[in-house]
Formats: sequence, C-alpha cells, structure tokens
Amino acid sequence: MGVATILIILCHMPAHGVVMPNYLSILLSHGGAGCDLFLFLSGLGMYHSLNTNKMGGRNTFSWFKKRLFRLLVPYLLICAPIFVVFALRDHWTLSQYFLRLSTISFYTEGWGLWFLALIIVLYVITPLFYKLFTGRSKREWLFFLICVAWLPSTLSLSQGFFFNVLFCLCRIPCFLLGLYFADDILTNKQIKLRYASAAILCLFIASLLLNNTGVVTISYIWIERLLVLITFVLIINRMKHNTIVLNILKFMGSISLESYCTNVFVLPFFTFISWKIGTISINPGNWTYYILGTSFCILISLLINKISGQIIKRPS
Repeated sequence: MGVATILIILCHMPAHGVVMPNYLSILLSHGGAGCDLFLFLSGLGMYHSLNTNKMGGRNTFSWFKKRLFRLLVPYLLICAPIFVVFALRDHWTLSQYFLRLSTISFYTEGWGLWFLALIIVLYVITPLFYKLFTGRSKREWLFFLICVAWLPSTLSLSQGFFFNVLFCLCRIPCFLLGLYFADDILTNKQIKLRYASAAILCLFIASLLLNNTGVVTISYIWIERLLVLITFVLIINRMKHNTIVLNILKFMGSISLESYCTNVFVLPFFTFISWKIGTISINPGNWTYYILGTSFCILISLLINKISGQIIKRPS
C-alpha cells in the first residue's frame, strides 16, 4: 500500500500545476498505477478477510458491515466537513451534498473519488467473486469476468453516466487478479513474475496493434498499469533489506486512504496562500506549495488515522 500511496501523490503533481520537464510529467502520469495497485491489494485483502470470516463462522453481512465501516470512518472524518465548505462556497443543495458525499456523484456527474465509488460497489459483489474463485473453475471465471469488465471499453461513449461506469469497469481486472492470486500469495506459493509479465506484455502489444487497425478502440490502461506495478514490485524486492525504505513504505501504507482523500480535497486549499515575501515568490514552479501542502496532508492523514482507529476499535 505504501508504494501505491507514494505513486498517487507523485502522479497528482502535474495536475496541481507543478512545473517540471515534459519527460518527467509523462513519467509521473504513470503514477496513476497506484490506484490499480490499491485495487489489486484490495482484492487480495478481501479474499483474506472473507476467508477469515468464513472460518470464524460469521455471515457475509457482518463482513460487509465491518469492511464498510473501516472505509467510511476516515473518509467521512475528512470529507464531511470539507464538503460543507464546498457546499457553502459553491451553493450546493442539500441533495447535492449527500449525493457527492455518498460517492454516487462520480457515476452521475463524474465528481468525486472514482476509486472509493468503485470499491464500495466491489464490497457488495466480492462475496460472489470469492465463491467463484474458491471453486474448481476459477481460471475460467477469471477469464470470463475480465472479458465482461474489459470488452465494453470498445464502446465509444461521450461523457455521462455510462462513460463513468465504463471507466470503473475497465479498472476491475486488477482487482480480480488480486482475488485470483490471493490464495497463492497468502499460502506463500511461488508466482513466477517472469511468465506473468510476458503474458501481460503480449496482451498489451496485442491491444496496441488492435487499436492501430482503426477497426475498434479498446482501453488497455489496466494492462499498462500492471506492467508498471510489476516493475515496481521488482524494484522494491531488490530493496527489501533496506529498513529505512521499508519503514517509509509501511508508514505511507498505513495512511493510504487518508492521504488519498487529503491529497484530492485538502491540498487545494493551499492555493489560497500567496507564497510571496513582499514581491518575491517563494513558490517557484509550485514546488513549495506541493511539498509543504503534501507534508501537511500527511500529518492530517496520520491524525485522522489515529482517530479512526479509536472509533473503529470502540465496541458497538
């Protein structure tokens, strides 16, 4: 989760107006793979928690309630008060406030955190995926579900509800792969990344060639992001004995959701600071704004994480 959190913070830099060479901006744009890594790890984590839930003899509803509670507490602590500010500033109606706070607004108007809007839906249908992936035909189900999620991206749609739904659909394969490989990973079975990388690379090249024919256009963003993720896994694996790096990644992973929310909704408030001493700018290329603002967001994320932990641990 720590790698994913750092990637998301980095990929948001160009969108916040941080001036950098074009090649660096293009490179950082691939940091959006952090969200796909979140999805992969969420699939892995949900498989593990459903497995634990099943062995403990608890029902699926109790699992869903617990997962949703752990997701919504930090989200609401950050976004509920900030959205009040947005509502007063932009004259939202009460229905707009709750629609946007619920994340449904991402589907209806493209406003809000797409990752959160998607993961809540995935919480609802994951118990079904879990049953499919614990059966004998799990490989066939994986292939079928990836096709169902991926192939609709060939449709040419303008902005709107169905466009937003398709945007989320074509990110689901990463989540499905997390669920599929969860049992192997959690039981320490060896997964040969070399072969997995070769298969994904072939699929990526085939998608590029298909798009170049002009006959059909298909989204291959999740395939591209998987290649980026495998690259980072290999890099991190070589650094696994570096305790400083591992501690940083562990810390950032512990505040992953909080830092995602604060980076999107808290950081923009720092644009209201003039960043000048007299007539001299202390914000060349927006770097001061982004570095100090991000540092503040990390501190806020840590505070929210601690408060959320106390609320979640409190007996119901």
